[in-house]
Amino acid sequence: ELQRSFQLERWEILLRCACAEPGDGSFGEPLPAGLERSKTGGYILDAHAFRTENAPPWRAAAKYAKPKRGRLKEIEELALAGPQVVPYHELIDFNDELDDYDVETQRDVERLRDIIADADKDLADLWVDSEFLRQEAQEAESERQEWHDYKKALMDSLNAAVKTSPVAR
Repeated sequence: ELQRSFQLERWEILLRCACAEPGDGSFGEPLPAGLERSKTGGYILDAHAFRTENAPPWRAAAKYAKPKRGRLKEIEELALAGPQVVPYHELIDFNDELDDYDVETQRDVERLRDIIADADKDLADLWVDSEFLRQEAQEAESERQEWHDYKKALMDSLNAAVKTSPVAR
């Protein structure tokens, strides 16, 4: 679902920019990464312009690892060959793979939400359990401050007594 919404958003931006007239608010709008304006007035799309790395870092690194040297050469040759005809059944298979990937991603999201909810519950329990300790610490700080103020008042009165004492003169 996230992948689809990402792709739809990209198509929307591309169509809005393509249909914009000078003076429109969207005319000259910057294009997202992977989409460029060509010198002839059209648009150049990167092969990955409509793909998002909608995966956790530990999966994205494995999934998008650099292709082997032979595969890289094959990809370059295909890119130089120009537009390719892709059979409909391959698109259907690819769409099924994307749907499976979306389902897997949603499962990951639900699992991570459960983990976050458990952590929030644990933190709330700790907050409640530590109420007594926090209150004790606040009382100890208050007592320490009172003791400090008391000592300061004693020192001030002692200094005043020394200054006003006839013996010290």
